[in-house]
Amino acid sequence: MRKLFRSGRLVAAILAATVAVVAVAGAALATGFATDSRAKKVRIRCPRQVRTGRKVTCRLFGRLPRGPAGPRGQKGAKGNRGPAGKNGKDGKDGVSGYEVVSQTFKEVFVVNSGGQRGLSAVQTVQCPGKKRVIGGGSDLGTNDAQNGQQRQVTVSLSGPNGNGTGWSVQLFNNSISNDTSIDLRIFAVCADT
Repeated sequence: MRKLFRSGRLVAAILAATVAVVAVAGAALATGFATDSRAKKVRIRCPRQVRTGRKVTCRLFGRLPRGPAGPRGQKGAKGNRGPAGKNGKDGKDGVSGYEVVSQTFKEVFVVNSGGQRGLSAVQTVQCPGKKRVIGGGSDLGTNDAQNGQQRQVTVSLSGPNGNGTGWSVQLFNNSISNDTSIDLRIFAVCADT
């Protein structure tokens, strides 16, 4: 009897916990929840022996039925607008007014390279107006009668002139004894830049 009296507090705690679980389960059933026959049972487990003056901790096993969903919360305040992004740099102007200009220089004289430098005078094709040269080239095969000179002469210089307004070509004579003359056609690729 004494032992039962000492554990009276334990019995009271177990009864209080059981009443609370039953009350929650009853409320859930009353509101229409947990009526499924597969719903799990809730069990309470407490220690078998409790010493006087000690705190009792009981454990709840199982799940209580889920309650009804609460009301939806208010919409949050709109955030401040972020700072404007930086403007990018303007791109450089492109190329327009593409045009290929060509000119044939007849009988360009090229001195021999034996005792001389073997170079012709520089010949240039100019771009029209304010256009700038963006490419160019040359052709030594414009006159079929000059086949021998074509084998003897090579291009020494082919590139834009000093101020970029035309394409320049200079020839070299490989012969160490014979001066020669040859027709030279120059192309200049021009554009507004």
